[in-house]
Amino acid sequence: MTEERSKLMIRIASVLSWVFGALSFVVFAAVLIPAVSKGQAAGLLAFFIVLAVLAALYCVIGWGLGKFLRWPAILALVISGLNVIFNIQAIPSNPSAVIGAILGATMIILIVLGWKTLK
Repeated sequence: MTEERSKLMIRIASVLSWVFGALSFVVFAAVLIPAVSKGQAAGLLAFFIVLAVLAALYCVIGWGLGKFLRWPAILALVISGLNVIFNIQAIPSNPSAVIGAILGATMIILIVLGWKTLK
């Protein structure tokens, strides 16, 4: 694979990570607002914290991949791998989890294909 094609794979993974992080923030707000209005925010505090941290991590990964750094790629491989595992386990009860599994697998494939361009 050429150098330009490897860089393209990393750029696509970076954009995918930014999009996933931004959508996670939207989901965070969409779940937080009704919970606060119903007074249930305290009971879901751990869920909100995990969702906010994951959204921020995906944005940091997108930034780091855009700079072609290796440590965000390692972080992305770990988080995306866990994402794939959890989504595959959730498919019987939630068929839309297939999308999350495909997204995580795509991120892994793109990073592995562009690994040699990372510093």
